[in-house]
Amino acid sequence: MKKKLVTNTLRKIFWDKLPITSDTWFTSVNDIDEKKREQIRKKILEAFDAKPPQQQKLFAEENSAKKQRRQEHGMPKLIPLKRANNISIVLSRWKAAKDPQSVVDMIQSASEELDIDKLQILVQCVPNEEELLVFKEYNESDDKDNEEPLTQPEQFLRAMSAIPNLDHRLQALMFARQFSEVTRELRSSFEVVENACDEVLNSSDLRNLLNYALYCGNVLNEGTIRGDANGFALESLLLFTNVKTTTKKNMDTPTTSIRPPENLLEVVVDAADDDDDVIKNKQYSLRESLKHCEHAMRFARGELESRYDTFRKNTENLKKERLEHLCDVAKERESVDKSAVRVQEKFNRLKTFVGKPSETSGEGPEEIFTNIWLFVESVDRRRRRTKEKHRKDNSNNTGNKQNSPQQTTPQTPHYASGANTAWI
Repeated sequence: MKKKLVTNTLRKIFWDKLPITSDTWFTSVNDIDEKKREQIRKKILEAFDAKPPQQQKLFAEENSAKKQRRQEHGMPKLIPLKRANNISIVLSRWKAAKDPQSVVDMIQSASEELDIDKLQILVQCVPNEEELLVFKEYNESDDKDNEEPLTQPEQFLRAMSAIPNLDHRLQALMFARQFSEVTRELRSSFEVVENACDEVLNSSDLRNLLNYALYCGNVLNEGTIRGDANGFALESLLLFTNVKTTTKKNMDTPTTSIRPPENLLEVVVDAADDDDDVIKNKQYSLRESLKHCEHAMRFARGELESRYDTFRKNTENLKKERLEHLCDVAKERESVDKSAVRVQEKFNRLKTFVGKPSETSGEGPEEIFTNIWLFVESVDRRRRRTKEKHRKDNSNNTGNKQNSPQQTTPQTPHYASGANTAWI
């Protein structure tokens, strides 16, 4: 009987209540004296790292008290802790933010105290949709007396949530503070593109070079399907340097002498400048006459259109928020609109000039003016070498006349600037 009771007991994970009968081998735990029971109890708790029920209850109550104390000392209730900490850090840079109602008054009255730095702080503290809903429900609560006080970040967000369309109003205020600068930069960008278009469209030297480029290309392609062309693509200007000449170069040529043309572009420049006295007198540079192209090619496709659309949306937002009195919106908007229309018309003319359909072509200032500017640099590079050759020749001729007036300068067998036979 004892063996059976022990077996049944071992099958259990822990002690269970067993029926006490006359055959039971023990009677009751009451047979163990109080001192012995306390010693066993202590050993069991230490061996299994257990805590008495009373201590567990006290421990839970202590944790609850600590949690309540932490909440009373600044733990947020309605927003996440991370969000509350971020707002606290941002607002610590602005002393006036300790009084949320004064900040609300400044926003609604568009106070001059709200400069760009303070507005940027407020933009980071705009309540999102979820927070607006939370604060709205909190405002409609009937049991306000039992609510714990809100933390400073929560109080600030709650005050901000009372302003309708806060995000739009802050953006309008920031635009009003930067209105003069934004308008000046946008108008300046339009002027750069407009001047670049005028320079390209009105440059007689560039047109002359393009005419010679078309003629030289047709001569080179004479007798082929590409000959007798009426024009060429703008991108083809950058390929002229890839068409190499077959002129043999004399290794004994002095380093200061102009070398024969090495590619089709240099042939075109020499042919166009053959009888150009201005070039020989070093008074001309294509880069100088098209200087705005270098600045205009920095505008990526759609950049000006995007900036202009943003400008118009912000001015409309100023009207909706009734903040036009902060800046002369009507007058500046009209001036910028006129500049935008004028630039668009001239840029479309330029695209037509370079063979780009203005309606279907997606090229912007960056693509078109980059191709033109690279061509201009190549032209001026060849012209600088030609100028150096003329300067050296004039210097040698003057020295030869002083030393031996009857001695003539020997003719060089190399390609002379302007000759159109070396590459045929």
